Amino acid sequence: MRRTVALIVGTRYCGSSLLNLLLDSQPAIRGLGEAVNLLPGSPAAPCSRCGGDAPCELYGAIDDGRFYGSLFDFYGDSLVLVDSSKDFSWCFGARRFESDYAYEPILLSKTPHEFAGSWLGHHPDDLPRDAFTRYIEFYEHQLDWLSRQPWFNRARCQTIRYRDLANRPEATIRAICSSLETPFAWKPDWWQSGSHIVAANRIVSAQVKDEPSGAAIEPEYLGGKYRDRFHTIFYDARWQSNAEFVGECRNLYHELERRIEPLLNLLGQRDCRQLAGELDGHIDGVDS
Repeated sequence: MRRTVALIVGTRYCGSSLLNLLLDSQPAIRGLGEAVNLLPGSPAAPCSRCGGDAPCELYGAIDDGRFYGSLFDFYGDSLVLVDSSKDFSWCFGARRFESDYAYEPILLSKTPHEFAGSWLGHHPDDLPRDAFTRYIEFYEHQLDWLSRQPWFNRARCQTIRYRDLANRPEATIRAICSSLETPFAWKPDWWQSGSHIVAANRIVSAQVKDEPSGAAIEPEYLGGKYRDRFHTIFYDARWQSNAEFVGECRNLYHELERRIEPLLNLLGQRDCRQLAGELDGHIDGVDS
């Protein structure tokens, strides 16, 4: 049977932990989380199932000589492993990918202004320009690295927009499973997982453990983002009410168009003029 490693490639705050968890809910798929933490020499990261106190048995199952092979051995019921390490050029660098498996990148992205909204929510001292620059540099580097991998096949590279994942999760996961050639079955309680998900974000870990009170006290989510939304999938559009932020992002699309446009095309996003036009409807802080 065809065994595949799906590599979620994306910036921070792109929704990779959510996508990993949703794919993990599928019958033949296991979501590893940020598997780079399992590599020998990497700092151990907590497992959403085991927690930070108990040792995670997945760490002991790793064979450095056949990294993904040992993970397939551990999860013998799986046809697909999902690795949400995101920055594979840095995480795996010059490591050789095992030839026994197929590798399918999933390019997960927000639009530059959606990413900027998330980035500034966690880094309030930065400017929209800082976030746009990070976005451009990240995807330029990742796409260049991918193009140089001997196993890379653009026809097998999926592009997923975070907005679609949040607004149409079932249809999005169905399409990914179809590309991965694995069965699809929507699971209403998608957050319940028996997998050892490494280094998932705090909210995903809280969801897996069904601990909403633990999620509520996390400083980065105190703005009420998850209030009454703990076990729901939603599109966070709080940036729309900040007219100054929206205006700066619209101007950045015009100023940086030549550099952003090729990336948007490869990521399956709309072009700069369309995205700037979308922002025109939010200049007065009113959702269009």
